[in-house]
Parts: sequence; structure tokens; C-alpha cells
Amino acid sequence: MFKDFFDGMGSYGKAWYIISKHNLWYYVIVPGVISVILGGSIAYAAYLLHPDFSFFLTELYPSSWWGYSIFESIASFFGGLILVVTGILTYRNLLIGFLSPFMSPLAARVQEIETGRVVYDPPFFSFTNLRLILRGLYFGLRNLVKELWYTGWLFLLGLIPVFGLAIPILIFLVQSFYAGFGNLDYTLEKFYDVKGSKRFSQK
Repeated sequence: MFKDFFDGMGSYGKAWYIISKHNLWYYVIVPGVISVILGGSIAYAAYLLHPDFSFFLTELYPSSWWGYSIFESIASFFGGLILVVTGILTYRNLLIGFLSPFMSPLAARVQEIETGRVVYDPPFFSFTNLRLILRGLYFGLRNLVKELWYTGWLFLLGLIPVFGLAIPILIFLVQSFYAGFGNLDYTLEKFYDVKGSKRFSQK
């Protein structure tokens, strides 16, 4: 595991070298702009939703009961925390879909550089690229729902003191799996259909 981790970290340096040497900056700058716009939009939406969501949680506890003001503060904090976690997961998974038209050609270009063999790269405005976008959004939304499901249960499990220490590690593993799954599909889509990609990633 540690060898794979350090190999992965070392790949970042190799990636920047390939980008610079082969002038692939287009595939860095445009996705970067899309990433900032999408992230800013989701953050702004979370900011607007926070008061209403916190109020909704507060309404679950009758104002006549003891400790209402304390519960109100807790609801505001957890409301913000839930929106932040949901926003991050939504951002990451939607981004995978929106970046498909850029990451797929980049994966093909890098394969050509590494292997010396020409890899088919469809025109940007084509049915193939539209299919790749839909495939990326499908995986993004599918992974988002599954991540939220598992992460939510792990958060609840974390309220039990016995499991508290293990929960952050388990959440990290869940996040890592789905992040890797989404990014790996840019390469797998050239070799596998949707079911094949799922089987490969799970294996």
C-alpha cells in the first residue's frame, strides 16, 4: 500500500513533465476554470441553503422543551457540516462528468505518448463525446448517491464511542474508492462498457 501511495505521489511530477513537454496546458486550464465555476456555484448554493436547512433541523425540537437554545446552536453547526460534506461530494462527482470531454482526450493523448500507438480520439462536438459526458454524469451521480449513503451510515455509527476512532479511516477509504473509480473511468471507457468498468474498479 505504501509503495503504491508513493508511486502515486511521484506520478504528479511525471504528469507535470508530460504536460509541459507536450504542451497539454489546454487540458489543465479549461478544466481548472470549469472546476472553479462549479465549486463556486455549489459553495454559494450551500451558503444560501444554510439558514433554511438549520431552521428545518431546529423545528424538529419543540421550542418549549428544555435546552432549545443549545439544540438551536447544535442544529446550526450540524446543518452547516452536512451541507459542506454534501457539497464536496456533489462537486467532486459532478466534476467527473463535466470534465469527460477534456479528460478522455487527455487520457488518449497520454496513452499515445507512453505507448507510441495512435488512440482514437473523437471530435469534441460528436455523439461519442456526448455519450462520454452522459457516462461520466451517470457514474458521478451513481457514486454520489452511494458515497452519501455509506458516509451517512458511518457518521451515525461514529456516534457510538466504540466505533469512533475507526470511522474517519473508514470514511477516508470510502471516499478514496469512489474518487479513484471516477477518475479511472477516463481510461477504462476506451476498453470497457459501463458494466465492465464497474467490475474492473471493484476488482
